[in-house]
Amino acid sequence: MKVALVGCGGAGHAHANDLKKLIESGADVEVVCLVDVAKERALSVKRDLGFFSAEVLDDYRRAIPLVDAAVICTPHTLHYQQVMDFLRAGKHVLVEKPMACKLGEAYQMMVEAERRDVVLEVAYQRHFMPKYVAAKE
Repeated sequence: MKVALVGCGGAGHAHANDLKKLIESGADVEVVCLVDVAKERALSVKRDLGFFSAEVLDDYRRAIPLVDAAVICTPHTLHYQQVMDFLRAGKHVLVEKPMACKLGEAYQMMVEAERRDVVLEVAYQRHFMPKYVAAKE
C-alpha cells in the first residue's frame, strides 16, 4: 500500500515512526509522499526515518494520484477538505482527531467513505496510553 503522510509536525512524526515500524515488520506499506507546507519538516522526517525514496511535497493534492492511502496530521481546521479530497479520489484515510470541526462535516466524511467503499479511520489512541489504562483499572 502506497501512503502519503500529510503534515510532518509532532503528530505526523509520531505516525511516521509507526509507519516505519509497520514496514520493518514486513507489512506491504511504502511511504511515497511526505507533505508539509514547511518543506523542512518533511525533509526532516525523510532524513530521520530513512524514507529516502519518498517525494517531498508542499501541496497534498499532488500526492492524491500517487497513493492508495493518506495519513492526515495537519491542523484540524484543514481536515475536512483534505480528507474529502482523498476520499473522493477513492483513497483510504487515517485522520488525526478531531476528524472535523463541525458535526455535519464529520457526517459527510463518513458518507463519502461509505459511498467510495474505502476506510476512514480516526486516530484516537489515548485510551491505550498507560495513564489512561491505569485510570480505567
